[in-house]
Amino acid sequence: DGEGDGGGGGGRDSFLAAVLELLKRPGYVKSGACLELLLQLLDQTVRPLTDLEQVDAVASASASRSATPTPTPAADAKSPPPAGPTEEEKGTEEYKKAMEGRMQIPHPVIASEQLRLLCGVLRADSCSDEVLSRVASIAHALACVRENKAVLVEELSKVAQMLGDGATRELSHLRSHLSGAMADRKARSSCIAGATDGASPEPEAGIPSSAMAVAASDAEVKMVRVLQTLTSLFDTESPAKTRRERDRDARRRRREGKAEVKFVQDPEQLSVLYRALTSLALEPLWDHLSDCLAIVSVLEGIANEEDYSDGTNLGGNANAAAESKTESDGNDSSEESTPQRRPRSHSEASDGEREPDPTLDAPPRVTSSMAGVLARFLPMVEVFFMVNASANMNPKAKAIARQQQSEAVQAAVSGEGAEEAKAQEAKPEECKTGDAEDSEAAAATDTEVKKEAMETEGKEQTLEEEIASRLRAGLPLRRMNSLPGAKFRRSAAYAARMGVAEGEVAEDDDEDAGVRRCIRFMERHRIVLNVLLRQNPALLERSLASILRIPACRLALSFDIKRTYFRNYMRRLRHNAHRRYGSLRVPVHRSNIFQDSFQQLRHRNAEELRGRIHISFIGEDGIDAGGLTREWYSVLAREMFNPNYCLFIPASDGATMQPNPLSNWNPEHLDFFKFIGRIIGKALADGQLLEAHFTRSFYKHVLGIPVDVEDMQSIDPDYFNNLKQILEYPVEALGLELSFTMDRDNFGRVESIALVPGGEKIEVTDVNKAQYVQLCCHSRMTTAIRQQVDAFLDGFHELVPAEVISLFTPKELELLICGMPNIDLDDLEANTDYEGFRSSDEGIRWFWNALRSLSQSERALFLQFVTGTSKVPLEGFSALQGMRGAQRFSIHKNHGPSTLLPTAHTCFNQLDLPVYKSEEETLERLKVAIKEGAEGFGFG
Repeated sequence: DGEGDGGGGGGRDSFLAAVLELLKRPGYVKSGACLELLLQLLDQTVRPLTDLEQVDAVASASASRSATPTPTPAADAKSPPPAGPTEEEKGTEEYKKAMEGRMQIPHPVIASEQLRLLCGVLRADSCSDEVLSRVASIAHALACVRENKAVLVEELSKVAQMLGDGATRELSHLRSHLSGAMADRKARSSCIAGATDGASPEPEAGIPSSAMAVAASDAEVKMVRVLQTLTSLFDTESPAKTRRERDRDARRRRREGKAEVKFVQDPEQLSVLYRALTSLALEPLWDHLSDCLAIVSVLEGIANEEDYSDGTNLGGNANAAAESKTESDGNDSSEESTPQRRPRSHSEASDGEREPDPTLDAPPRVTSSMAGVLARFLPMVEVFFMVNASANMNPKAKAIARQQQSEAVQAAVSGEGAEEAKAQEAKPEECKTGDAEDSEAAAATDTEVKKEAMETEGKEQTLEEEIASRLRAGLPLRRMNSLPGAKFRRSAAYAARMGVAEGEVAEDDDEDAGVRRCIRFMERHRIVLNVLLRQNPALLERSLASILRIPACRLALSFDIKRTYFRNYMRRLRHNAHRRYGSLRVPVHRSNIFQDSFQQLRHRNAEELRGRIHISFIGEDGIDAGGLTREWYSVLAREMFNPNYCLFIPASDGATMQPNPLSNWNPEHLDFFKFIGRIIGKALADGQLLEAHFTRSFYKHVLGIPVDVEDMQSIDPDYFNNLKQILEYPVEALGLELSFTMDRDNFGRVESIALVPGGEKIEVTDVNKAQYVQLCCHSRMTTAIRQQVDAFLDGFHELVPAEVISLFTPKELELLICGMPNIDLDDLEANTDYEGFRSSDEGIRWFWNALRSLSQSERALFLQFVTGTSKVPLEGFSALQGMRGAQRFSIHKNHGPSTLLPTAHTCFNQLDLPVYKSEEETLERLKVAIKEGAEGFGFG
């Protein structure tokens, strides 16, 4: 490969340039077969460039250790970075070690017109999925040279903007048709109401076939491809590799004893992507998309017109709607201007207002026609979240991008960029005002971030100190660095999934316009988006994965969608572990199940525990095909709360448990808490349900959410009422003389604890009483049990990653652990199979009547008797698990004498029922069986 004007083998006369020049010929671009062959050749040619990432990463790491960095992230914004490692970096030992056994790879710099040809392929009619994958792989390899990456980002942004303009015209035309269908629907409704002289039912839901096309336009589909290629330039893995290929490469590196190179996305590089996405002028496209989804939701009957009472003209023309939307967006710059309420993060809202009840979150009925209609908008929904939600990325990257944007505006104003200044002057007044406000906000944000970093650098804050400092500064108590389990939310895995820098925690960026737009869109079209995700859950792992990175957007996801995502994720981990370690056999004595299980599992690593567990009860006959494991979980869950271990104490409601702050009398209490965390994490990973109801504050600790005064109500109602009085009435009127201290009982000895340093000298006043109450709650519900909670989370997060469990709310987490609270016998009867019986037989009618006469506790015993667990699956009895996965409850006829008791096979969810002489005898025999035979296994 000869040297060219690129200085590294990528010049105009080189082989690579010559191949790229072939894309100018229509014969190659219009023929799908020829285009695929040409791109395959290019892909094989540039694939060695992907090794530059590993070499450059090592070189950069060595340079950062050997040289003193200069903290000027945007200093070299005007001059491009070097194409490869410098001579100084090549002389380091790390670089030489990385290059050992490797051939020298050139750094080809491709001409911009040739890269423009490559990006133009994505607009061609012959661009199939295979072509898309090839172009993404080629672009990813070429982008390993930074000069190429800058050009590729610019060219792909231009293509995306052109396709976006075409998609805007398409959706504007579609909106007009949908508005006409909406107006016709209203007219028919008025005619029916007038003919009957009164209220009448709405016309039948549905969209006329003439109102919209079934398939998305070419511009919309191609825009998805272009944005996927753009974002893939910043991935650490080649987009051409599948998940299986990446896992295989990782296993090969482990076998060969090679250390895995840890790729950390450079914030300065990510800032390039942030600027590219935020520079796309697609606001009219978002407006038309939102209006179309609103009209479709009403026409299909999955939403009411009142649900969109935010000024949207559902039945009017597109121009009026656009004017209304523009006016609304103009007022959006001020707070509290939009009528739609933004869903807040877990720690911002009060109980009941924030979390919908997951047990009542029934999905709407989706017809086949509705599914097709919603799928038509899927490409634009993907584009919306790729552009807007992807802006909620690494905070350092956004700070760098905002700083560079601010410098560009200042340079234009000062005359250094005359053309930019003229463009600014040509903008409408409201746009200039918005740009100025954004610049000032960016500068203020950057200054605040630097100041906070300087103040907290190298300084570890306690929870009380961090709460006090945040409250004084007026900052929300979101995910603080001193909360229990914060170290897991600062891990590399958490950072990679949540799109933040390692060591930082994901939060809503209220200053980012894209994030605010995503939150409004998610709340406004919650039903439609949940329907789309139910149809294709894999979207959350691909194009809509950015929804999971915004806490407020996660709240709008239905519980069943999050549960499906969680189970799929944990299933992959379990299968990988099972292939590597196989099954784990655990023999235990039923009478000593807690200690035996603790000793058997304490020295096993997390990967071993993720695999299949086979339980055997010593002294009992039984083969574990699933039933023994379910009973092991059930019995072990009860034994966790044995008061003899002094690990948990009941709350005032008597139904929930919390860690005992005085558990340290037991020398192994922290080891036991870690073991319990492992067991609950293992149960969640396996989809098993436990009789383990914890307090709401404990669930918040698992999720990394700060506790509040409302959480105290279930733990100590009297203390809760006292704190509420302090908040509601003046301190002077209550006649209280309080300081920032609180009393704590330590085995009968009352100790005074300072809530903040020097708290005994700080008087509680009306000004600081909110801070005092918050500190009291955290001291009582967090600090007092901090060691116990930390030990529990150490074991829990070995099996359940923090980035996955954080999707849920406290109520949802309780449902995930404990299952449904009630046993619905109608649902059980509807999901029952019969062998030797018919559902109309007299003996079967007696059986169901007898079962309905039982109390809830007795029904739980019956469920334990026939399935091995007393908990109901979240999906209902249709999802009962057996030896072969989902297995319905079945009743088999026992042809023996009526003196026999009913028997059960928990591995198969099977009940063997003799034929009794009366309903009373059926009830009597059933009660004896469930009370005397609820535990233990044997062959009869």
